[in-house]
Amino acid sequence: MLTSITKRSGKTVPFVELKLRKAIEYYCNGIELIDSNLIYKETVRNLYDNVSTREIQDTIIIATRPFIEQEPNYNFVCARVLLRNIFKEVCTFLNLKNSDINSKDFYLEYFYKYFQVAIEDNRINENIINNIEIEKIIEAIKPERDYLFSYLSLQTLYDRYFLHKDEQRYELPQMLFMRVALGLSLSEENPTEKAIEFYNILSQMDYMSS
Repeated sequence: MLTSITKRSGKTVPFVELKLRKAIEYYCNGIELIDSNLIYKETVRNLYDNVSTREIQDTIIIATRPFIEQEPNYNFVCARVLLRNIFKEVCTFLNLKNSDINSKDFYLEYFYKYFQVAIEDNRINENIINNIEIEKIIEAIKPERDYLFSYLSLQTLYDRYFLHKDEQRYELPQMLFMRVALGLSLSEENPTEKAIEFYNILSQMDYMSS
């Protein structure tokens, strides 16, 4: 019987049914033709006592995937859960204090910590940010475009393309697109404007560079 869960900190707390229901409803919000209650029931059926919060997120995905054959929109529920896992992993690795991905302050803090790690780890040439207007670049990032991903496409990016160190990912989807855009605009006359132009094309999936 599921009575308690283990948080990322290692602390054990009581399992609260309402919190799990609200989390699943959040992942389902605005997606048509899906049943959050169905996902909840299948998720709880596969959980065990003292399960970790990360395992709960993975179980939601496992519980949801079989429904994709019946209704393709369940695909986007899985993608949102994976997005949450990626976000948590990135915030923990970079020790980000701001956890509101929709705020400008979040990307301001994230941008500098991300590039510091990437440059020190020789994953990015520091010249890529020497000639850009950083505030304009940060302002141009649209986190809501994360919701355009299907589960498989996001999982592929996580497995093969996101920057990582010691197997810890520290690159969010929109930063991957911006990193590519900045690289493409490096030799342009106005790299900031061109980077934003390239970013908008990539992040809206109008075109995808290989």
